[in-house]
Amino acid sequence: SRLSLAGISRHKTKTLQGNVSLGVFYEPTDKDKIGLQIDYNPDKNRSTVTSHTQMLSELSEETTLGTYRSDYKFHNLNVALNYSHMLDNKGSVLKWNSNYNYQYSSTDENNRMQWLPLGTDSIYTTDNTNRYNIIDTEVSLQKNFKPGWRLNAGLKYTHNDVGYDSRHFNFLNN
Repeated sequence: SRLSLAGISRHKTKTLQGNVSLGVFYEPTDKDKIGLQIDYNPDKNRSTVTSHTQMLSELSEETTLGTYRSDYKFHNLNVALNYSHMLDNKGSVLKWNSNYNYQYSSTDENNRMQWLPLGTDSIYTTDNTNRYNIIDTEVSLQKNFKPGWRLNAGLKYTHNDVGYDSRHFNFLNN
């Protein structure tokens, strides 16, 4: 038996990416320092694939048509703030550092496959979402008394708020 297979697929992708960064450092006095850093990174990607495959043999002819689409989105925002104050001329310092990070990503996929001679369809859909919301702050003290003698103390707090949502669907026969 002789079998012939012919197929073609077309891929199309569009991507948009960016990065914004801003940093400010300020010294209001010779003992005080303040810093602020902001970063934002967006990313968007859309991809589409279409396919057409034909299988021929002496006994049958089968054709499949496929369409696959994927949309991906991502956003990341990070904000860092810090402050330090020199307490004396021995290097003693009081510091405060805080950081906020927010990330969001989503993926939406649709896949459809159709077998023409059988009259059946297969549809697969996915929708995923991720979210990260993280805040941490820290206060520390380093008190230098004399060479080799110092006191280090501090407090740190972290808050994590993470979310994930995923939906999957599969449809067969209409």
